[in-house]
Formats: sequence, C-alpha cells, structure tokens
Amino acid sequence: MSNLFGTHGELLDEAGREVFDSTKLSAYADCEYLGKLQYEEHLAPQEPAVALVFGSAFHKAVEVWTQQRIMQPPCIDTTAVANAEAAFVEIWEHELPLEVREMLEFSGDKRSVGNFKRLFAGYRKKFPLEMYEAVLACEQSFTLLLGTTPAGREVGWSGVIDRIVRWQDGIYYVDIKTSSYQLDDKFFDKFKLSGQMRGYTWAGQQLVGEEFAGALVQGVHVQAPLKTKTRAADELVQCESIPFVQSQLEEWRINTLHKIDSIHRAREIGYWERNYASRCSAFGGGCEMKRICWAPPEDQENRRQLHFKERVWNPLMKDAVVE
Repeated sequence: MSNLFGTHGELLDEAGREVFDSTKLSAYADCEYLGKLQYEEHLAPQEPAVALVFGSAFHKAVEVWTQQRIMQPPCIDTTAVANAEAAFVEIWEHELPLEVREMLEFSGDKRSVGNFKRLFAGYRKKFPLEMYEAVLACEQSFTLLLGTTPAGREVGWSGVIDRIVRWQDGIYYVDIKTSSYQLDDKFFDKFKLSGQMRGYTWAGQQLVGEEFAGALVQGVHVQAPLKTKTRAADELVQCESIPFVQSQLEEWRINTLHKIDSIHRAREIGYWERNYASRCSAFGGGCEMKRICWAPPEDQENRRQLHFKERVWNPLMKDAVVE
C-alpha cells in the first residue's frame, strides 16, 4: 500500500488524508510540542522502554494463542501456548539488548520471561476462550474514514483492535492492559473516558457492521512473584465491562475532529505549545521527550542527536482494513 507524508511530516494515506490513532491524538492533546516531535519529526528515545516491550510482547502472545486456538483450528492448547510463548521471546530478544534481558532474569524482575509465563498462564485461566460465544476478530488492523473536520479536512482513523468478541448476548471490543498499578476501581475508572476505548469501539462497529455493547478492559497486574507469593497468578488478572451508547461514541468522534483542526492551526502558525504540566513528570518516568525540553533552546539540537533516533510511525505498513 502506497502512502506519503505531508508538508509537516504528517502521515497521509493513499487518499491524501492524514492518519491518526489514539496514541497520536493523545500526544498532541497532552502537549502540542510532544505531538510534533513524535509524529512530524518522528523522534523516539534510543534507550528501549522495557515496560512497553513487555506489554507489546504480551499482546503478541495472546494474539498467537487466540488465533491458533480459534481462528486457525484445530490446534491443541499446549501447541498454541508453546507458540505464543515463543512469539513473546522473539520480540523480547529483538527489542532488548542481551545485558538488559539477563539482568531482568537474574534479578527475578517482574518483567522477566519467567514472570511473563506465570502471568500468561494466569490470563488463560481467568479468561479461557470458551467464555466467549464467539471471537469475531483478533489483532485486526484498520484505517477508516473518521469524518470531515469543521475546516473541511478528511481524517483517517487507524489502530489495531485486540479482539472483538460476542459475550453475554452483546458484542464487545476487548483491550488488554499490562500495568504496574493495582487493578482496582481507580485503575478501571480511567478507561471510562478513554479516547482509545471509544475510538476503538467506534471502529469495531464499522468493521463488524453492528452496534457494540461496549468495551472489555482486561488488566494484567505485572508484579514479581516474591511480591505476590500469597496470590495466584490468575488473581493478578481482572476485567471490567465499560458500556457505551451510540451518542457517547458520536460525541467522541465530533470532539476528535475538532481537536484535529486545532492541531492544524498550530502547524499553520508554526508554533506548537508546550504544556509544562503533568505529562512532563508523570509516574513511570514522565514524558519520553523530556531530555529535549530540559535543555536550554540553544542546546536542544545536541540533546536530539545524543538521546534520540528517527522512528517513523506508520500503521499503514501493517495488514489492515482500509476504507
């Protein structure tokens, strides 16, 4: 699939529409300058983010297990599990240097391969595939026409849906979240106003052609065995159902289109505001671009060269449903 970049480095699809997903939109919403650095200048930290790699690899393991059990039957569970664990290790070894991986294993870290296998077993026990009436899609990539902004810009909405399932007489978008936080009401409440939840639920409806009952958030509490020795692995996995009605999804869609116009206004005037707010120093390390903003303006280019690399965000390179 051919695609190109606009005058500000923004990704366009083959129809000339700018492509957004929930992560890109969130970056601009948190800080316009962050959005510019990531999605127009295409910068990423040189150091690997272990938590992000663990989460991505866990998703891949669930994908392989699901597809081999449901989407490509017949496959016995032991084979599907072995292939899923191998998929996790493949990403783990590709993304992290050997010395980092060895340190995590030898220290019994919560993000070691050994702890992944323990948590993955707990996930399968807590959420067996037999609990669903049907799995309608698994790791489905998409790029859809979100609509036209008030200023007349057509927008492509992109992403990857973990799963679409039929469960308890309704259709749900399923999202798996690995987290160091406790899986309590505070954890799940933050997804009730999540643009990702609403945006992916909206997209799932377009793919399936039916209204969804809502989203299922499946949380995996990533904790090391020594800290949770009194709790079985499946107790570290919880789920919350978040219902949505159509008016909420439409409210999200209209709000998103208005936000995208504000991003274009920043590009037109050539100034992207820095928020100097909570994202800069949020729990978990803060903004990944903070090394640039810490420096005086005259030294920021040196910081880019020292600590960052180019990584082009391009969901159109994936196998995807595109409309």
